[in-house]
Parts: sequence; structure tokens; C-alpha cells
Amino acid sequence: MKKNNFLMELYLKNEDDKNKMFDVFDFGVEKFISNCDSSYESKKKFYNSKKSKIKWSDDFDLYAKTMLNLHHFSKKKFIRWLTK
Repeated sequence: MKKNNFLMELYLKNEDDKNKMFDVFDFGVEKFISNCDSSYESKKKFYNSKKSKIKWSDDFDLYAKTMLNLHHFSKKKFIRWLTK
């Protein structure tokens, strides 16, 4: 149950971040990158906190890390496109 709640909370954080991206698209490249990194660090702290509290298995950690990183990596790919 705790792991499911973690995944749902992280999903909602990613959705909130995705909804805010439309405003961030108007930023300059440096501010856009800073916003992406700040958002990722915030979610990474959440991930580390829950991982420590719940003490989940390595198998579950694969899914948790994927959910954490996938959203961030898709934004990083957009940054690469912006800076070409």
C-alpha cells in the first residue's frame, strides 16, 4: 500500500510539473534548464525520503527510479533540441 501511494504521489507530481511546463517554455534556455533541474531535485528528495522510510526492494526500486527519471529525461531531451 505504501509503495502504491508513493507511485501515485510521484505520478501527481509529474503531472503537476507537466502542466506547469507550458509557462516554462517561454523562459530563456538557462532559466528553463534551471527550472527542470530544480523540479528534478525536488522529486529526487521525495524519492530518497520515501525509499528510506518504506525500505522497498531492489525490484521495486527499478520502477520507482524509472518513474522518477523518465519525466526528467524527456525534458532534458527537449533542452538538447532547444540548444541546437
